[in-house]
Amino acid sequence: MAINTYFQLLPYKKDDVEFHTNFREIALKEIERINRIIEDMLNLAKPSHSNIRCIDPHCCVMDTINLLKHTAADKGAEITAALDEKRCQIIADEDKIKQVLINIIQNSLDALPENGCIQVNTRIVDTISEYRKLANEHPGRIFFSFAPHQLDQFNKQYFVIKVSDNGTGIPEGKIAHIFEPFFTNKDKGTGLGLAIVYRIIKDHEGCIYLESKEGTGTDFSIGLPLNGMNPLDITNHK
Repeated sequence: MAINTYFQLLPYKKDDVEFHTNFREIALKEIERINRIIEDMLNLAKPSHSNIRCIDPHCCVMDTINLLKHTAADKGAEITAALDEKRCQIIADEDKIKQVLINIIQNSLDALPENGCIQVNTRIVDTISEYRKLANEHPGRIFFSFAPHQLDQFNKQYFVIKVSDNGTGIPEGKIAHIFEPFFTNKDKGTGLGLAIVYRIIKDHEGCIYLESKEGTGTDFSIGLPLNGMNPLDITNHK
């Protein structure tokens, strides 16, 4: 029942305790949802000040998984991790990288069937040219690189985070549009989550690779320059 319907019935349900309890719960959820939409729109339109520093990207991954594992459990789903044994640091905004991971994993959770699974992998690659090749050779795959110089794709190491799920997948005809603001493949989505992912990874001069097959699942990879970027550069991208 929509919240406006509850408001219309409120004068006739003054003494109905159960009605008031349900109304309070729904009203709080709707307020939270509206706040999230407003926050997403503000982040997309005018990103907040960046806090660029050396961070451990594995900590970002594990913090995000720990944050969302209870949400996954409520859906009967599981989030597992297989992290590269090599430790490294990157220059990035930790909160924004966590926001990227939250948005991607939340999208996967929304697409999962009951008892579905999400796996998060990390690895260090010497080049991201393989992703461009895969995207060019296969339909249903897409790649973006935001390296300031084309040669950086071939001579710079990247820390890659891959989120894989066995969900519903994305129809091939929609994959090219999923990063557009307000485009959504979900009944109740705002279409802002992946647009924010795109913006943040672009600001970090990283890359995005996605492959999906309807009815099978989606693999979503983000790459961040291992040696980082100039801390001054990211503030100049606004």
